[in-house]
Parts: sequence; structure tokens; C-alpha cells
Amino acid sequence: MPVQSTFETLKTELHGLPMPAHAEIVLEAEILLDHLRSEGTLRRMDGLLYQSVREDHVVRVRRVYYRNAPIMTMACPICPPSDYSLSDA
Repeated sequence: MPVQSTFETLKTELHGLPMPAHAEIVLEAEILLDHLRSEGTLRRMDGLLYQSVREDHVVRVRRVYYRNAPIMTMACPICPPSDYSLSDA
């Protein structure tokens, strides 16, 4: 039984894939399987440090779609330790 979409979608310019019409930000990208680059060392915003370096496929962002003044709620703009990073808020 096919699943019916319950939200409005638009087609992306490059590949014609569906994207949520009211999304805050959408990236349309390609993974280049024949192009590898070294990736690492990575320090995340939450303070975790990944020191290993590895080869990984290049991702080329071709289009960025966004709303004016998008609402971004998922990132904490500080590194721990701090009172905010240890709270449930």
C-alpha cells in the first residue's frame, strides 16, 4: 500500500527530487564516488574531538535552498563544560 504524502513538496532544480516546500534549509548535493579526500581531525561543537584521519568520498553541494530568516534550533553555540551544556534545556 503506497504511503500518501501529508505535506507540500517542491521539486529540486538539479535532480527533480521532492523536498519539503516549507523546509528551513535543504542542500542538494552529489557524492563523488571516484573522488576521495582526507577527512579529519574533527572537533565538534559539543567539544568532542575525533583525531583519526581517513579517506572519504567528496560531497559537492550544488544547490542550497532556504527560507528567509530560517529557524535553527538544533545547535548549541558553545563547547562544554558550561552550565548550559549540562542542563536539560
